[in-house]
Amino acid sequence: MNAYEQYLDSLRRDLIEPLSEYIIFEKGLTWEEQQELEEFWEIHFPKSLMDFYACAFPAAERNPVVYPWNPPPKFSLFPDWRDTSPDNVTHIRELLERPVKDLVHDMKRDCWMCDNWHGLTPEEVGEAAPKLIPVFGHRYIPQSGVKPPVFSVVGRDVVYFGSDLFDYFRREFLESPSDRSPISSMLYVPVWGDIPRQMGQRISENRFPSIETFLDVFTDNPMLLNESEFLLASDPISPKQPGYCGAYMIGWLGETEKPYWIGGFDGAQDARFSSAEELMDAPVFGGKSLRERWDDIMWLSLMSIPTDEWMSLFLR
Repeated sequence: MNAYEQYLDSLRRDLIEPLSEYIIFEKGLTWEEQQELEEFWEIHFPKSLMDFYACAFPAAERNPVVYPWNPPPKFSLFPDWRDTSPDNVTHIRELLERPVKDLVHDMKRDCWMCDNWHGLTPEEVGEAAPKLIPVFGHRYIPQSGVKPPVFSVVGRDVVYFGSDLFDYFRREFLESPSDRSPISSMLYVPVWGDIPRQMGQRISENRFPSIETFLDVFTDNPMLLNESEFLLASDPISPKQPGYCGAYMIGWLGETEKPYWIGGFDGAQDARFSSAEELMDAPVFGGKSLRERWDDIMWLSLMSIPTDEWMSLFLR
């Protein structure tokens, strides 16, 4: 059993089995199925959701709440990605479109915007919002990232409902509301994270301890920061790159003349540098360097690992 299989085995034992008391599961999705479904639905499952679906596929609640004054629901609250019948395709397309559609509607109806959206139309905010994937009812997860948070989304009523997918499932099904502890670390997500942040829900800053520590790691052990993704928090959201919203990436290519690279800056795909210092001092972010904008950096992942986990592993 390799490391990934061991990880899935622990996920089944620690999360899927307890959830089985409340959720009816079907056989998990194979890698090939996931690829086919992503292509069919024109989406990407974030890695945490892919891992969950690989273990088991949630089909329905064991004891759903049914109100006598409402007709029985036609569809499960869990999206059935395998069902490509016309009715279900229409249903899931509506689920995928609903968060942005209802957010834009509420912005127009209530003449409301988050502070950092001013200057944009409601439609431009909607275009800039990262795509959300339905998980259960009106709980959604961003389609990008390693372990993105889960949001409860009803129009402009948006709150963090889990620091990641697994935290969400525990809160939704395994903990009573009175036992739920505050969410300790909430990764910022453009647009969707702006609403709870403005309403006072605390968000993890995801900061590196210092420039000096960062440069020491990136110079001495550059692979530890390969494919690390970040945002510049004060940058306005941009409708010119729908769903992208200013995410950048840095990395290291190995023993080459210019092994250090930045991707995504100012619309460019890649820029190469001979050293970590040169990368830090390159004025490629609106005429400023990463060193100059250090206090503005919010790390989404380090070495493709969630920031908090990376910090606990490598900066103890």
